[in-house]
Amino acid sequence: MKILVLITRNFMQLLKIRFALDTGTPEGQIASAFGIRPYFVKKYIAQARSFTKEQLLSCVRLCQEADTSIKTGKMRDKLATEMVILELLLHGGEKQEV
Repeated sequence: MKILVLITRNFMQLLKIRFALDTGTPEGQIASAFGIRPYFVKKYIAQARSFTKEQLLSCVRLCQEADTSIKTGKMRDKLATEMVILELLLHGGEKQEV
C-alpha cells in the first residue's frame, strides 16, 4: 500500500508542476509554491515535461481508482498496486478497455 501512496504522490506532484509550467510559472516560484527544494524541482520539471496533462490526469485517476478498490474491499492492496504498475508500464496510465 505504501508504494501506491508514493506513486500517487509522485504523479500528483508532476501534475501540479505541469499545470504551473503551462501557466508560465517560473521555476523559482514553483519551488516555493510547492515547498520543494530547487534541485528536486528541476528533476520534477524534466519529468513533467515528458507527459501531457491528460496523461498525468489519467495516471492520477488510475491510482485513485486502485485506492478506492482497496478501501472498499474490492481488491487486495498488493494486487491493486501491481495492476497500477502494470497499467502504467503498458499504457502510461490510460486505461484500456478489454
